[in-house]
Amino acid sequence: MTVEKEYLDSYIYYDESSLTGIRWKVDIWVGKSKNRRAISKGDVAGCLNKVTGYYQVRIERRTFRIHRLIPVLFGLTVADSLVVDHKDGLKTNNKFSNLRIVDLNTNAKNRIGIKSNVGIPYIHHSIKLNRYQVSLVLDGKRKIRTFPILQYDNALDSAISYLLSKEQEMLDSGYTNRQIDNIKKGINDNYS
Repeated sequence: MTVEKEYLDSYIYYDESSLTGIRWKVDIWVGKSKNRRAISKGDVAGCLNKVTGYYQVRIERRTFRIHRLIPVLFGLTVADSLVVDHKDGLKTNNKFSNLRIVDLNTNAKNRIGIKSNVGIPYIHHSIKLNRYQVSLVLDGKRKIRTFPILQYDNALDSAISYLLSKEQEMLDSGYTNRQIDNIKKGINDNYS
């Protein structure tokens, strides 16, 4: 559900020091005769949804995920077909610098864990086929490179070298620094 900046500007504003990333711009009164102030101007807006793990806010009987509102507060449009991704993978870090508007495929690349049976993301060892395989999505296309154990002196080292050589292409294709760091951590933890 798209929302307009002017609508949001009437109720909330961005504040990086706020736990949720936004604060109330207005007092909110409740009760039958609107005689009890429930929210004061400047209060932290929103709360954590314990099911989804995202901060959300309710404005005029509509509930919004806050990370989708923050880019709008900065004048950006978030189409319904796009998502707002947390670059660092933390659903509660709603700093504007940590958010990016992306399509679903790019968002999927920023998953926390990529399954690997060798401890290095994007590298898989096939015992049955006797090879290592690197699998990436670059420029919207799946790229698979295999390293048969019989053809390489050290097929795993070759797969690691190949994967590291694709760092810039990965970043250009929507992978994040967090994912590159996760690859390097996997190499250091398992093969140093």
